[in-house]
Amino acid sequence: ESENAIKFLEDNPDTPLDGSIRVEGIGFNEFTDSNYMQGGKAWEREGVLTVFDKTGKLLSSQNLGIRVKGHRTRNFPKKSLNFYAREIYGSDTIEQVIFPEKEKHLTLFAGGQDSRTLIRDTYITSLTDGLAFESLDFSEPYQVFIDGEYWGLYRLSEKIDEYFVERHFNVSKDQAVVIKNSVLSAGNDEDFEDFWSFKEYVENADLSDPTEYEKLTEMADIDSIIDYFAARMYLDEGLDWPNINIAFWKSREKAESNPYADSRWRMINFDNNLNIHYDSVSDNTVDAVINGNKNHKRNELLYKLMQNSVFRKSFYERYMEIERTVFAPGSA
Repeated sequence: ESENAIKFLEDNPDTPLDGSIRVEGIGFNEFTDSNYMQGGKAWEREGVLTVFDKTGKLLSSQNLGIRVKGHRTRNFPKKSLNFYAREIYGSDTIEQVIFPEKEKHLTLFAGGQDSRTLIRDTYITSLTDGLAFESLDFSEPYQVFIDGEYWGLYRLSEKIDEYFVERHFNVSKDQAVVIKNSVLSAGNDEDFEDFWSFKEYVENADLSDPTEYEKLTEMADIDSIIDYFAARMYLDEGLDWPNINIAFWKSREKAESNPYADSRWRMINFDNNLNIHYDSVSDNTVDAVINGNKNHKRNELLYKLMQNSVFRKSFYERYMEIERTVFAPGSA
């Protein structure tokens, strides 16, 4: 079957490789028990990242740790990769400056379900700039060759970690706590326990009670939650979000000089390559997120918050304001 699939793709080079079709019985969005499905540091391999400018001039070349990135998109022929600069490879920073500051980690992003255009993620980052949450920044497209073989267009992006928090919110990386898909990405065991205490409070509290709702506002930035869910509900078709692809961050310690250093949980937006899809127009994402549907559970945080009349009013008013301004025709 694999040989037939390869021949079919060679004969039909315009075949979409976004998981939307099966080729010779093979679905690219289906789980396959292969090396590229493995994750973690044990599967990191040393490689060389070489960057050229548009004229072919060599800009930088250095050894890095490389891992395959993603969930079901790992099955796609075009893989995303994570780069890790470490002293064991020669340097703990990436020599080529892609964003305003040097990075320790970068993602070579294949585009996921948007691999043919590589537009959605970077467009939504730009579109939602100024709302009360942060999104990943992306570079201009790069032509990528792996071991001399052409792999197509990619973008480089930031990674969600303590350096992301330090860069975007002026919070020291040593004080940054990041939880991505309920997994600790930055911080320590005590920070992780604090996050689960927050989740347990949300699940067990009666947030219709003003006193209990007030306590939650001391634990989380309500404006960040409102802006994040309002924007994603408008843009998303709800295929996997919000059951996955959710990230929270906070500063461990408080600092009066920095409004973000208040030890409250805030949202980070990422993985938007299935957004602004044609299904987004007709799907009732609001109902799916708050109440769940046949494919997904409800989002417990938003569901519980909606029990509070003050929050409901604030959410409705802000949702309509974002619709009128951020998503107004011609606003981009």
